[in-house]
Amino acid sequence: VGDNFGGTIGVIDNSVINEYEEYLISFFTTSPVQSSNAFTMPEIELLCETGLGNQDIPNPKIRMHISRDGVLFENPRTREMGKSGERLRRVIWYKNGRVNARCVLKFVCSDPVPRRWYGVDLKLKGSV
Repeated sequence: VGDNFGGTIGVIDNSVINEYEEYLISFFTTSPVQSSNAFTMPEIELLCETGLGNQDIPNPKIRMHISRDGVLFENPRTREMGKSGERLRRVIWYKNGRVNARCVLKFVCSDPVPRRWYGVDLKLKGSV
């Protein structure tokens, strides 16, 4: 694959975690979680492959941002994704507060490790 700006040649591959010597930043957002009434989110779990630490990044991290209005995101909260071999580690955020009617979650990883995200499991209290 050629670079439009510098003429550099690269390769597209699922195992690539950098682009021309710079680490890739990956993120995804959820669809809005909506309700006609307020609700709380006592537990949010990112379903992902864990235990992917390496020599450079022994315990990679992922950040979760919450938008309580669907537009502006709060400061992130960080969790560890597990050292090499910690495949049973769960990535969970507790005590995520109250939402009036709608929220969107954004997950961001900038550590140079493979990213395999499968979904998000939300435990909600109140009306949804």
